[in-house]
Amino acid sequence: MEVALSGADRGFVRLVERRERAELERRVRSYRGGRSMIGLAGKTALIVDDGIATGSTAEAACAVALAHGAQRVVVAVPVAPPEAVRALSSHADEVVSVDTPANLGAIGFSYHDFSPTSDAEVISIILHEAHIAAEAAMPTIRHVAIPVGDATLRGLLTAAPASTSIVVFAHGSGSSMDGPRNLHVAARLNDAGHATLVFDRLTGAERADRRNVFDIPLLGRRLTATTRWLRSQPDAAPTWSGRSSQL
Repeated sequence: MEVALSGADRGFVRLVERRERAELERRVRSYRGGRSMIGLAGKTALIVDDGIATGSTAEAACAVALAHGAQRVVVAVPVAPPEAVRALSSHADEVVSVDTPANLGAIGFSYHDFSPTSDAEVISIILHEAHIAAEAAMPTIRHVAIPVGDATLRGLLTAAPASTSIVVFAHGSGSSMDGPRNLHVAARLNDAGHATLVFDRLTGAERADRRNVFDIPLLGRRLTATTRWLRSQPDAAPTWSGRSSQL
């Protein structure tokens, strides 16, 4: 109806649509910097705008998020009129507006500075946040001393916040935590998102007595004690919390 009242014909509307679509695609390429789109399937999509006047743009964004499989859609804005919030509630699971003035007028009236944000500023923020996220996802690697009864075992614990499982290396009698094969396999498991603990079930002095190498009850007790110790470690806690642990 608004298009009809403006007097614009279909040719003009198609021209504007092509121009705006080209600009949108340019911004997407620029902002993503070659990165692929983050999948929304089964996730919560948070849609943020500088404010809502009619709600049509936010409504379209909700439709796109749902079309990409978002399980939940939340719209968050600093300012919006009450009627827009009510209308959007039928398109989003939750609509949050800090201020809902009855007579909003133009959105810019709610700002001291409503100047446009440049592409360079947006890209700078995206890269900064991506750097912080990458650092937070980096695995922590530390040599550990594991108390088991009257002995202390040495190990190498590698864990990351995103780990969903932890693999404990209970290697054979002819191997140790320093073995290149064990370390190589552990590194590949870390690359796949698993935390790892490579440890020796015997101390150096104990390995000197070959009878200990084949003492199955002793080795079993050491593995059980090590598993219990592992559950108490803060940097491995994200792996255990609320999940079925894999050993």
